[in-house]
Amino acid sequence: MKPYDELAIVPYQIAQTVCGEPYTGQDLSPARRDARQVAKVEAARQQMTAEQVATFASFADERCRVAYERGADWMLKCARSRSNRGRDQLYVYIRHWLAGYLIEDGRDFVDELLAIGFKPSKFTHGQFHEGYQLAKGAKVFTFTKPAEVHYIRQLCEAAAC
Repeated sequence: MKPYDELAIVPYQIAQTVCGEPYTGQDLSPARRDARQVAKVEAARQQMTAEQVATFASFADERCRVAYERGADWMLKCARSRSNRGRDQLYVYIRHWLAGYLIEDGRDFVDELLAIGFKPSKFTHGQFHEGYQLAKGAKVFTFTKPAEVHYIRQLCEAAAC
């Protein structure tokens, strides 16, 4: 496998580009696109400083680096694509991450769970998607909404995990 730094796609540059483009929710299917959320993300994107753009670009680059080094299928498909399709798909991923980064949809929730000892399960290859799968010991908890943290805490207290 080619070293990450020798890849033809440059996630850091893609992230900087995405931060400079208007957000229209194109990373979401039309059925899941909410005009209020799109407007909220776009307003936040317009207020990003150069420092915030650099921070997000570093975050996206590191996330791609880790995914590539761990052999995550989605990143390998982007990196190995012989056409622009891989690059274009990485744009979609990074736009989606930018939306989450700007509105912090559930991010504090995940950080809170990680702080009390949860770890991403092996099933998710370290990624949080479509729902969260986090493991603590041999137990794996799957949940989809930040409001479920209270329920997870109760489970942990009851199971002494």
